[in-house]
Amino acid sequence: MKDKKTLAISIIVIVLVLAVIFTFGYKLIREWSNSNKGDVISQVPNTSQNEEPDITVDWTLDDYVVYDVEEISFKFALVKVNISSNVALALDLADLTTDESISLGSVDQYLNELAGDGIYLQKLGADFELTSSETAASFTLFVPLINREATSVQLAAPFSSEVLTVDLTKNNTGTKEALGYEEDEVISDEETYQVVVSSALDITGETLYQNGEATTYPATAQLTAFKLKITSLDGSEVKIEEAQYVTAETGDTFLALDSSYGKTEKRSNVINVGVTNTGEGWLFFMTLDPDQTHMSYVGQLKIKINSEWSTIDVNL
Repeated sequence: MKDKKTLAISIIVIVLVLAVIFTFGYKLIREWSNSNKGDVISQVPNTSQNEEPDITVDWTLDDYVVYDVEEISFKFALVKVNISSNVALALDLADLTTDESISLGSVDQYLNELAGDGIYLQKLGADFELTSSETAASFTLFVPLINREATSVQLAAPFSSEVLTVDLTKNNTGTKEALGYEEDEVISDEETYQVVVSSALDITGETLYQNGEATTYPATAQLTAFKLKITSLDGSEVKIEEAQYVTAETGDTFLALDSSYGKTEKRSNVINVGVTNTGEGWLFFMTLDPDQTHMSYVGQLKIKINSEWSTIDVNL
C-alpha cells in the first residue's frame, strides 16, 4: 500500500516537472521565433519608400536668332529650347554639346570677347543655368560657332536621344544694334592720327596694377574704362599723354589714371603708349564716391595727343 502511494506521488511530481518544462520551452520558442521574424523583416528593403522614380527629360527647339556681326570674331546663335521632365528641372549646362564639340558650359573665351565690347548676353535673355522649380520651362542657350560658314549646328544632351538641329541659313536677324553696339565716336586731325572710342565699361572689381604690382582701391570706388583704337595716318608716333572725362549730367570732371597704372587683369592702359601703325588700349577713370559723383557714359572725352587737346562728345 505504501509502495502504491509513493508511486502515485512520483508520477504527479514528474507530470508537474514536465508541465513546467513545456510551458517555459514554449515561451522561449515563441520569443525566439518572433525575434528572428523581426530580423527577416528588417533585412527586406522597403522598396516602396526608398526607390526613386526614373527621371525622364524631353526637349524641343522653340526659336532662335543667328548673329553674324562683323565686329565679333565668331558667329553665334541664341537658341530657345523647351525642356520638360517628371521632376523639377536641375540640369548641367556642361552636358549640352554642339557637333563642333563645344560644351555650352565652357564658353568663357567667347563671353570674355563680348564683355570686352560691353556686350552681356543676359540682357538678351540668355540663360547660363538650367534649373527651375517647375517640371517644364524654356531656356535661351548661347551657342558659339567655330565655322562661320556652317549652315547648321546640332545640339545634343545625354538626357535625351533627340538631337536638335538649328538651320543657320534662316533667322539671321541678329544685329549689332540689338547687341548694344553704337556708332563709334571718332577723334581725328585728318592728317596724322585717328582715335576711335568704341565702348565704355564699368570694370569695378578688376584687379588694378600700379608699377607692375597689384594695388587695392576702396570698396566704394567705381572704376570705368573707355576702349580706344588708335591709328597713325602718316606713320608718325601717336601718343595719348593725358585724358579727361566730363559727364553731361553733372559736369563732374574725371582725370584718366596715369601710365603708372599700367593695366588691370584684363585691359592695358593706353596713356603714354606710342603707336606708329594701329593699336588698341583703354583709358581708366576712377571715382571714389560714385553715389555723389557717378560716371555716366554720356559726356565729353578730352584727349591730349602730341601736346594738343581734342574734345569729342560721347554717348555710349
